[in-house]
Amino acid sequence: SADNLQFSCSIYPRVDAFVDSFFHRTYKKWNALPFDIRNVEDPNAFKLNIQSHLWTSLEEKYCND
Repeated sequence: SADNLQFSCSIYPRVDAFVDSFFHRTYKKWNALPFDIRNVEDPNAFKLNIQSHLWTSLEEKYCND
């Protein structure tokens, strides 16, 4: 099944200064989120899901023994 919530970008930075631009970074971050989070329609539920995901990601990255 196709993931209709993936963004694609046909604009590629011509200079290195724009590689880290807001748009170029954020669409990649959005696509990296799990589909079940991107698929949440209710803004409050999305906020709770994204917060939980980010805290879990930080915990896994920095709190592993």
